[in-house]
Amino acid sequence: MSTTYGIEAMRIFHAADDSMAPDIPLGATVGIDPALEPQAGDFVLASISGQEAIRQLDHDGVGGLRLTPSNELYPNWPASEARIVGVVREMRVKFR
Repeated sequence: MSTTYGIEAMRIFHAADDSMAPDIPLGATVGIDPALEPQAGDFVLASISGQEAIRQLDHDGVGGLRLTPSNELYPNWPASEARIVGVVREMRVKFR
């Protein structure tokens, strides 16, 4: 679930799974900046085959980039097959 507020505004995304745990836990709300240029090492919101997920943008070791989950139970995605929606700029976690 995501919401966009205003033009060029930060996009809000809710982590719907544990693919980025423990870095971004299930249920966390993250602010995505669509205007920020992604760099290796950034957490990004990516879209692949119509599915959006947060991943870390990393070097793949052979000259390209990949999108890596923090939780090893989830697959890596080749960055070349995904559309980077924006860069994670902030995170909010509700404890109670």
